[in-house]
Amino acid sequence: MLNLTMQINTIKWMVLLNVVLFSMIVFISLVCFKGADRVKVVGWFNMTFSVSVFAAPLSIIVRNTLISLLLHFLSHAKSVRRKTACP
Repeated sequence: MLNLTMQINTIKWMVLLNVVLFSMIVFISLVCFKGADRVKVVGWFNMTFSVSVFAAPLSIIVRNTLISLLLHFLSHAKSVRRKTACP
């Protein structure tokens, strides 16, 4: 039952994001911009969206890498501290 509700919610979000947001972009670009300006605005929007789609997984990888490096340096610092501590 939980799986079915998750699938329905996913379909709702996909429809909302794909249909409604796309319609808003088309409507705003048609109303607010004319000619070459419209092409530039839609092009900038598409470029921004494309970069964000490809950069989102990269930010997760960088965050995980930084955390693992931090843990490595902390363990290294603890071992150096243990070796250099006076008895």
